[in-house]
Amino acid sequence: SASGSTYGYGRCYTLQKLPSYNDFASLSSLRKLKHVDISNNQLSGQFDALLAPSLEYLNASHNNFTSLSRFRSYKPSHKTLRTLDLSTNYIRQNLSMILSNVPPNLVQISFANNTIRGSFPTTLDSLESLQQLDISSNVISGSLPDFSRSCPSLQVLNLSDNARTNDTGLTGDVPAGISNLAFLQELHLRNNRLSGGLAGLGGMPQIKELDLSVNRFAGTVPAELGSLAGTIEVLDLSDNEFEGTVPTEIGLFQSETQISLSNNAFERASRSSDALAPLSLCSIDGFDMRRDEALCPAERSVLRDFYILAKGNEWTDISGWMGEHGSYCKWKGVTCENIDEGDDYIDQHVIRLELPNNGLSGKLSPRIGNLTRLEVLDLSDNDIKGELTVTISNLEKLRVLLLSY
Repeated sequence: SASGSTYGYGRCYTLQKLPSYNDFASLSSLRKLKHVDISNNQLSGQFDALLAPSLEYLNASHNNFTSLSRFRSYKPSHKTLRTLDLSTNYIRQNLSMILSNVPPNLVQISFANNTIRGSFPTTLDSLESLQQLDISSNVISGSLPDFSRSCPSLQVLNLSDNARTNDTGLTGDVPAGISNLAFLQELHLRNNRLSGGLAGLGGMPQIKELDLSVNRFAGTVPAELGSLAGTIEVLDLSDNEFEGTVPTEIGLFQSETQISLSNNAFERASRSSDALAPLSLCSIDGFDMRRDEALCPAERSVLRDFYILAKGNEWTDISGWMGEHGSYCKWKGVTCENIDEGDDYIDQHVIRLELPNNGLSGKLSPRIGNLTRLEVLDLSDNDIKGELTVTISNLEKLRVLLLSY
């Protein structure tokens, strides 16, 4: 059955399985039909997306179509079609064929969740109006083209989850030209076999979501990604082969940003190495490794809160305090227990915090009680106000407490 409350619109529900696209031939005479939604049915066979002369919107998702007819320029809807959704079907064709002679005025294209194979054509058709392209969850392979030349208006590009078999998935580098996509807001390349570095990706002025997880990217995380701090909401570099230290610039991201860096080969901080993640990054709730003691020691976080509540920016001597990467055991007035060279920070604990006559004011952080190995706390001759936090009772090893004024 077909019905539409708005003139020129058609929507079909619970259609039974049809043998081929020819069953839609009758729609070619409906010259005012602009909007067709035949999603969530059991339609199968080959499908011609240019099925009505004035068609602008077509949703044929969640069916059983196995192939798509070639786009024909002589059909009137080749120029009128704006939205094409064929996601979640069983299309098994080659990507180069599907992307041949694409309707030039398309704004949205989705072929997600099919079994489209092959690689991108050597030269992409010019699609200057295209804003969203989704070919995720297929089995395409080959290199990633430079979309900036053919699709300059792209806002969302989703090519994730194409490495569904051992010999599929996009490979090679991410083209530097992708940073020329001035309107790009979302780039999803998760679960492919891309490699190399990420040079140039810091130049995307409107990017909000950047998902490059589950690939083979290597080298160090480029500091230039810090330039995305004003817009980025999701950064996922997890499950790659990045190494070295996390750059300080990543800590510039907003506190609500979701940052995933797990399952890489970052250097682990030890007594002989200050390879901690940036202090500011470890303070972002959305950072997935903020509880990894070898990158974000909990006691460093405690000292950070202590500094903020005691108005550390007004102290007389703040040597070392709030350093992004260096050892917190070297901060002014902080002493850690002596342990063997090379032991991880997870095995180091603050045993003395001594900042007498150093211009401290404000309040004593209740998190001070988390320094459970603390033996000496000397904050005498300062101007800390308020009640003594009850968490002091957690300091069972405390031998000396000096809070006199």
